[in-house]
Amino acid sequence: MGSGGAAAVPRREKQCSPDDGHWPDVKDGVPAAAKRHTNRTWSCGVNVVLAAFVMVVPPMVILLNMRAGAGASAVWISSVNVFSRGVDGSILHWPATAAHDKLLGGLLADGMDEGSCHSRYQSAMYRRNAGRDPSPHLVSKLRRHEELQRRCGPGTAAYRDAVESLRSGKSGGGDIGSSLECRYLVSISYRGLGNRILAAASAFLYAMLTDRVLLIDPNREMEELFCEPFPDTTWLLPPGFPLTNYTRFNVDTAESYGNMLKNKVIKTDVAGDVPGAQLPAFVFINLDHTSTVEDKLFFCDEDQRVIRNIPWLVMRTDSYIVPGLFLVTGFQNELDLLFPETDTVFHHIGRYLFHPTNHVWGLVTRYYDAYLATAQQRVGIQVRVFGAQPESPNLLEQITTCTQKENLLPEVIAAGEPAVAPRHRNFKAVLVTSLKSWYYEKLKSLYWEHATATGEAVSVHQPSHEEYQHFGARSHDGKAWAEIYLLSLTDKLVTSGWSTFGYVAQGLGGLTPWVMHKPENESAVPSPPCRRDVSMEPCFHAPPFYDCRLKRGADTGKMVPHVQHCDDVEWGLKLKKKLITDVVSSSKRWSWAVNSVVIALVMIAPPVVVVVIGGRVAGAPAVWIQTAVDGLRRGSNDASFLLRRASYPDKLLDGLLIDGFDQKSCHSRYQSAMYRRNSGRKPSSHLVSKLRQQETLQRRCGPGTAAYSNAVQQLKSGKSVASPECKYILSISYSGLGNRILAAASAFLYAVLTDRVLLIDPSNDMDGLFCEPFPGTTWLVPPDFQVTGYTNFSIDTDERYGNMVKNNVVGNNDDVSTASRQLPALSYVHLNHDYTNHDKQFFCDEDQRILSNIQWLVMRTDSYIVPGLFLIAGFQDELAALFPEPDAVFHHIGRYLFHPNNLVWGLVTRYYDAYLSTARERVGIQVRVFGGDPNSPDLLEQITTCTQKQGILPEVLAAGSEPMTQQPASRAGSKAVLVTSLKSWYYEKIKSMYWEHATATASSDGGAVVVSVHQPSHEGFQRFGARSHDAKAWAEMYLLSLTDALVTTGASTFGYVAQGLAGVRPWVMRKPWNRTAGDPPCGRDVSMEPCFHAPPNYDCRQKGWADSGEIVPHVRRCGDVSWGLKIVNLNE
Repeated sequence: MGSGGAAAVPRREKQCSPDDGHWPDVKDGVPAAAKRHTNRTWSCGVNVVLAAFVMVVPPMVILLNMRAGAGASAVWISSVNVFSRGVDGSILHWPATAAHDKLLGGLLADGMDEGSCHSRYQSAMYRRNAGRDPSPHLVSKLRRHEELQRRCGPGTAAYRDAVESLRSGKSGGGDIGSSLECRYLVSISYRGLGNRILAAASAFLYAMLTDRVLLIDPNREMEELFCEPFPDTTWLLPPGFPLTNYTRFNVDTAESYGNMLKNKVIKTDVAGDVPGAQLPAFVFINLDHTSTVEDKLFFCDEDQRVIRNIPWLVMRTDSYIVPGLFLVTGFQNELDLLFPETDTVFHHIGRYLFHPTNHVWGLVTRYYDAYLATAQQRVGIQVRVFGAQPESPNLLEQITTCTQKENLLPEVIAAGEPAVAPRHRNFKAVLVTSLKSWYYEKLKSLYWEHATATGEAVSVHQPSHEEYQHFGARSHDGKAWAEIYLLSLTDKLVTSGWSTFGYVAQGLGGLTPWVMHKPENESAVPSPPCRRDVSMEPCFHAPPFYDCRLKRGADTGKMVPHVQHCDDVEWGLKLKKKLITDVVSSSKRWSWAVNSVVIALVMIAPPVVVVVIGGRVAGAPAVWIQTAVDGLRRGSNDASFLLRRASYPDKLLDGLLIDGFDQKSCHSRYQSAMYRRNSGRKPSSHLVSKLRQQETLQRRCGPGTAAYSNAVQQLKSGKSVASPECKYILSISYSGLGNRILAAASAFLYAVLTDRVLLIDPSNDMDGLFCEPFPGTTWLVPPDFQVTGYTNFSIDTDERYGNMVKNNVVGNNDDVSTASRQLPALSYVHLNHDYTNHDKQFFCDEDQRILSNIQWLVMRTDSYIVPGLFLIAGFQDELAALFPEPDAVFHHIGRYLFHPNNLVWGLVTRYYDAYLSTARERVGIQVRVFGGDPNSPDLLEQITTCTQKQGILPEVLAAGSEPMTQQPASRAGSKAVLVTSLKSWYYEKIKSMYWEHATATASSDGGAVVVSVHQPSHEGFQRFGARSHDAKAWAEMYLLSLTDALVTTGASTFGYVAQGLAGVRPWVMRKPWNRTAGDPPCGRDVSMEPCFHAPPNYDCRQKGWADSGEIVPHVRRCGDVSWGLKIVNLNE
């Protein structure tokens, strides 16, 4: 806490003093003594009672409402909404800082135009760490310095006189009391952004210590990055400055202080002050890494006595020289008054000086609101790579080892999944800043692909990755400044040693970081991988090593107790906190605080106990309150979690699933309903009954049964039997994962219609992605299956049904018994995209009568053949009974059959919880590129135009157009966008659009719409049959199915599966034939059913070509594939 005697300085918090028994009476940040009227001062006892009353009333209201009945829920939800309006999404933190902190305890002056600089007074709303209090002396000094800047800054008569004197080359008699009214310090903007910020902060402190006007070189986009810090004036050096080449000053400049000393132009060995007439009009202070021993005499008292009489100083440094100023004995008393907490110098100066401009503040707030606001804890990781290997496995290991050993991030389970996932996860958001995306990708994959040992959900985010440093580039520096500021908003911070980027972030945030030291040997990970820094102060990389009093070399890290060497740069200097303790006073404050809390707890505990007990007696209410508290603990003001949990979703999906499965072996089967806002369609009672019959059939005739053994023996004989006990259909797993899922679903429906046992080819990871769907048996073909080459069956296979028809091996015969004796034991049904007209007769009733007598069918297809089954007259009545809503066939079959195994379900739930769960609305965008440029600007335009014109996502304002008044972010308008694609380019572009541009529309409650964009993986290209690739693909399909609105790419089976599982009709982006975006760019699909890409165009009765889209009313042509077939619901 600051010390000093300025009692009139506004305090950050109202403190109760045990010495006088009163709260300081403060209104609107101004002491009451300063007001014309006098307010009554309440005693601390009254305040404690009032606090206890406020704390005890809400639970009593809840209790009374619970006893009153159903009305309680509405009251509770209303309370939740009232208290959860915080910008950062956390009701536990934001309201506590919003009411009193915009002036940062008096650090900032009130009354500046908020519209021209949103960040100045809004920044406190985004900080959970309220920061340290400035001392009263610092506050007073800042107000005086602001007056100096106004009186002597650009545009004033004093400034014009000083410039004219500089132009003439005369010092103006610059001794104290001379004719020149004001003295100046010009800080050159030089090197990277972190260096420039630290240099400007250093120059400002020196200006305050020596009563100089600070002017900042406007080069390097300083005007575009920072608001003006001083009221009613500018800190930017105006055009027309007489020293036209000042930005090129360097170690060889004749006017440098070191060169002037060396050349005896300036002498310090004279008694008293050097007369102003003997001094130059300006001096160049060279304090960058090239500075000489003579330059560093700047940090000696004798030299400061000379320098103070020079009207104009031009300073160039790429470092934080403040620790050097603490070595100057003439400054030490003043510095002690300004900074009684010596480790807060940059913390205060940085928060006072550096306010992001509206453009940069938009980058900060949009990213924060979209990706960080709802996390319980935010961890910043700043990665700077020094050396030849930009993507270093050793550095990655250093990062993970550091964060896990220091308990900043949880460890992960090496293999497998935890037996029971926690009911309510804790949330951590990790913000990674680096020029490379490699470290972010690896960390994100680590916490997606592995369960955490603690059960916490960990999301990993990176705003940008510019690949290399673009010195002075506006867009680059704007993003860099936004990322520095975002790091400063985290709760825990890990930085790379030596990095000025990290120094600025830790100082602004008031965070003592864990520092990853630069390894001496780049081939090994340092041990320990990181250390907690001694303070949040930056390191001075190029300090003096000179004892000014003894005039000899010395270790300056041992001259002043609170100036010591840095841990990351061993020769550097760093300020640490003074070891000053006041045990008695702190003990009194602590005791009073504890007593207040104890009193409040004693008063609040009984009604809470009553609430809990009352809930247990009544049943649901206690559970409801616990659920609400768990939800609030997440820090989200999305009250939908209350509604979802309270509704107890039907884990059996209205009877679609059967109860009694082992839940540990397949978490997803009964958990999936908890993750869906859309509960889906209800299955018909006939479908439910038929599924139970099919399960019985699978158990009675499946692998391992006597019936199966008999059927295999019959298959060996090559002869069919007239009335086999069990019949089978084996589905070959083929092509991409979406194709395989649609093929298995098609085969299952055919098995249900024909009373066959379904067996699935386990190749291509079908045995490694899904749980077993049937109780007490397996759907996988056993490894010893008699027909060893079935996976290679093709259009040339002799046993192909089309060949048999063509060669009259089988024929239409009404005498079933005769036909059976002539039929083979196995027939291969080839329904692939290259099938012939003879193969297509599979969809004719006469051929189905023949096939019904063949015991074993092997089916190969890469499509969804279900619309073709609706063309078969013999199936139509049964299909109508099974699916009275015909557009829900795959919706029901998919949810029944395809349950992600525990490995994939871990991928689904971890990603959902970490990235999607707190958004009000989830939008899925499935991007598939067919040919041409994989990074297509036309396809990107199609995506953005579709989503914005259809109102799925908000439009954005033009570049650089920030709203004049910034609306607070609204979780009510939050949208999480899930992008799935083999390429990351589309995700990067969409994410950048919503980060770099403000949205043009407001949410329902008038707040700004928050849009976050996520992509789980980008594999680059399709890897057929690769397990890790297929597991991620299946997880991403399932995640898409959990969204509320879905945009898909036409003709993509990936999208078909997602929309069917979700039970939503997607907006479909049709494939442009001329590679330009279509008009309209997308259209709402007529149903959620997949499209059959290669249907038969054959009339079985007429034995000739026919438009199969005109035969059955609810089987129509697809919108995305004009020749395909799709099932629609004519009642919609």
